[in-house]
Amino acid sequence: RNLVNPFNSFLIPRQVMSTVGFPQKDFFIHDDEIDYMHRALSKGVLIYLVENSKFYVTYDQTKLSKWKEKFGVRNGLINSIKYLPIRHFLYYSFRSLWRIVKQRKWYLVAPFIHGILQYKRVNYLKRL
Repeated sequence: RNLVNPFNSFLIPRQVMSTVGFPQKDFFIHDDEIDYMHRALSKGVLIYLVENSKFYVTYDQTKLSKWKEKFGVRNGLINSIKYLPIRHFLYYSFRSLWRIVKQRKWYLVAPFIHGILQYKRVNYLKRL
């Protein structure tokens, strides 16, 4: 099942904020919407997508700054550990590592390791 949750342009009723809480501040700038969506779904919140809505940005989203890339790598790994089956986590991990090596973005190694090590924090191994 495909889930889409564009965090930049959505409305949250006050009741949902009371039930789910605020977005994780540690996930600032990248993949915070994925975590929030899964938390909301786990509390029984229904999510609706208006497919023909429009959202405009005033910057080039294809060029991420290094700090945004770091959050993206780390947060993506943490989300895949928390919410996806092991095969998806492994695929995402190897794909991320391959991109780091292929593109020689060595500054992403530390966030990659930080993301991988989060399995202890979320008790992922209990889900196996």
